[in-house]
Amino acid sequence: MSKQQMDRKEYLEERKLLVELEASAYRDFDRTLLTLSSGAIALSVAFIDKLQNMVFMNLLMFSWLTWCISLFLQLASLFLTPKAMREEQVILNEQYKAYSKDPRQNKYLGWSSDLNLGSVILFCLGTLSFIIFAILNIDCII
Repeated sequence: MSKQQMDRKEYLEERKLLVELEASAYRDFDRTLLTLSSGAIALSVAFIDKLQNMVFMNLLMFSWLTWCISLFLQLASLFLTPKAMREEQVILNEQYKAYSKDPRQNKYLGWSSDLNLGSVILFCLGTLSFIIFAILNIDCII
């Protein structure tokens, strides 16, 4: 884009593209986190019977718990995102049709971001816990 003032059409096209890219990035993030959490649980459960005389099992249990909660938070986020978008459409329609001069707030707005943040934090805690568990049980693995 040049340094000249952009017209409304250019602005709207650029803004639409950025919104679409952001939505795509969030979808990819959601898929990645779901895959990582479920994969971590599956892999750790699959190899647990191969290990013997393990210590600090509470770290492994904590990992599983945090990964499961991370999955549930991510699924809740995926469930609430369309509701937030639908509610935003209703609010926009009300504003456009002048039903409401003072727009109401979207009660779902922000929940998805909070759930995603919680999911990431729990996934990281679970991963850290699992790494510590693996280090403490390195003799059982080898």
